Amino acid sequence: MQIIPTDEARELVNEICIKYVDGYTVGVVSGGWVDEFGVLTQEETLVYTFVGADEAAIISIMDEALLALNQNSIMVENQKILSTYYYGASSEKP
Repeated sequence: MQIIPTDEARELVNEICIKYVDGYTVGVVSGGWVDEFGVLTQEETLVYTFVGADEAAIISIMDEALLALNQNSIMVENQKILSTYYYGASSEKP
């Protein structure tokens, strides 16, 4: 059962993130999982995306978020992607 309301949880994790990274993207999605007793739990899930963050920063964020949200675990997905900013066809980079 989700104890901390989603909006409050997002604010807590946002404050943690900005201590370790310059920026992030966050979304709220619905998810579900089956516990060790076979009970389906449905809950809101925060999904954070970090571009260019190092592993130590991510681990620090997760360690603090686990404590702040009283979570047992956090799912991590690590992908190598190319990210860049687009300034428009007629713009020059600042």
